[in-house]
Amino acid sequence: MNTVQKTIHQMHTTHGNFNQREISDHDLDAILKASVRAATASNRQSYSIIVISEREKMHQLCGYRGSRALLFCVDTNRLNAQAATLGYNSIGSGTTAFITGCLDTVLAAQTAIICAQSLRIDTLPTNGIHRGDMRRVYDLLNLPEKYCFPMLMVVLGYADRHEATINGRLDGLGVIHYNQYQTLRQTDVTQIIQSYDDPQNHLCMTEDWNVKGYAHYLDWFHQVWMAGFKPPEPGVPTLHTMLASSGFLD
Repeated sequence: MNTVQKTIHQMHTTHGNFNQREISDHDLDAILKASVRAATASNRQSYSIIVISEREKMHQLCGYRGSRALLFCVDTNRLNAQAATLGYNSIGSGTTAFITGCLDTVLAAQTAIICAQSLRIDTLPTNGIHRGDMRRVYDLLNLPEKYCFPMLMVVLGYADRHEATINGRLDGLGVIHYNQYQTLRQTDVTQIIQSYDDPQNHLCMTEDWNVKGYAHYLDWFHQVWMAGFKPPEPGVPTLHTMLASSGFLD
């Protein structure tokens, strides 16, 4: 494998165990410059990147603390302002603009992660910003009410420990299809369930699911992990509420 392939295959996510070591401004600048080189529809770059250096603010936003955090937002305010200045109609509202912006934003975030990993900087991409009252994200960062939606946060720093193994990924049935979509047969589904159960594949978020009495890892996943994601309390702005108010829904 070449250097880029090695970096990608060695990628891992750091979950909440960043130490106090700070990343350098030089490395941060390199990550940002790489991020904006990601592919983008019509070279519009329908996103904004908010760099956060305050650890407590990171925790309020996503529940984690690192050296820096990058909030990637779908954002068409810059495009709208450019169009208005030149006397043209806005191109940055509605569902199509949002989907296009999502693609731009996620590509930029993933490019930042790959660059950081190549610099031996640990990363945590998280959608924790969508949990609880999303209004806090807008208030803490002074985000525009319209045409700006926080999509993904990437926490950067150095882990105080590394896991002995890197999580595996499914790379066959149900994931990769050739020439046309292949509907899974029941035997295929059973095979995938067994792939999760095989400890050599390292597909599980917890290794002791069978000790806890579950027949399959995915039993634990659905009964325990997914059950922990509860809807917000009544009256708390939800992801859908904030998206609707942002002007991105037709």
